[in-house]
Parts: sequence; structure tokens; C-alpha cells
Amino acid sequence: EAAWALFAEQGYEAATVREIAQRAGVAQGTVFVYAKDKADLLAMLFADRLSAVVESAFATLPAGASLLDALVHVFSSFMRFYAQDVRLARSVVRGVLFLEGPAAERMERLNRPFLGRVAGLFVAAQAQGLARAELVPFVAALNAFAAYFMALASWLNGLLPDLAAAEAQLRLAL
Repeated sequence: EAAWALFAEQGYEAATVREIAQRAGVAQGTVFVYAKDKADLLAMLFADRLSAVVESAFATLPAGASLLDALVHVFSSFMRFYAQDVRLARSVVRGVLFLEGPAAERMERLNRPFLGRVAGLFVAAQAQGLARAELVPFVAALNAFAAYFMALASWLNGLLPDLAAAEAQLRLAL
């Protein structure tokens, strides 16, 4: 919680492990018991929070939703998560883009199953005859994620005025 608060206040780049440890009331070495470095700490915090978003998004899928509506529902859940603190969202997204080592592995453990679940939406649409049989579900999931990420980045960079515009952009891209 101390790290998340400092990332929110100062941005990921400016916050130091020393400040995080001081805020948490622990020795700096204690932080490294849980995370290899600051990037790994960010990935750990981010993964924990996004796991909850993923579970909620899929648990609340509207019954009988079209593939498009289901995809918008899932990806909009992430956008609403980021909307809670846009400044922190900018820092987190920027920080998570180029992770290496354990931090990258931690995010991959989150991303692969998530993309698999998104691919499952395409599989279900294929089974209902609502998506082409030759469609490769995992590739479609990657493309859907790319459309989401472009809408998210456009919003966080100020190219879209608000969350509603980002969601509209997402729907159009999908």
C-alpha cells in the first residue's frame, strides 16, 4: 500500500524504494524480500489489482451479450480501474510496458491466462456461428487487446477527452 500510494503521489519513476520502505515503516531490505526491485514491486502490485479486475469483468459478463459487447465489457472494466486515478494509471502503464526479468515474468503469468479467457469469447462466438470458423481465437484476442491498448493510451495521453470517449473508440476499433 505504501508503494502504491507513493506511485500515485510522485509517479513511478520518482518514487524510491527507500521512500517506500520509510512509508511502510520497514527496513529497505524488507521490501526486497517481496520484490526483486522497484519494477518487480510495481508488477506485483499491478498484477494483484488487475487479477481482481479480470475476475470481476468475467464474472459480470451480461448474459447473452454479443461478442462485441462482451469484449467492450471486459476491456472497459480495465479502463474504469484506471479512471480511479488517471495520474497513477499513466505511471503504471508506462512502467509496465518495458518490464524485464521477474517483473516481466509476473506480468506474463497474468497476461497469458487473461488472453486465453478473451480467446474463449471468440471460441464461444465461433461455436454459435457468430465468428468465422477460420478465425484463430488467440490471435483475435491479441488484436482485441491491441485495440483496447490503443484506446487506453489515447485517453491517458489526452488524445481522447474522457473515459466515455475512450470506450467509444474501443467499441469502434473492435
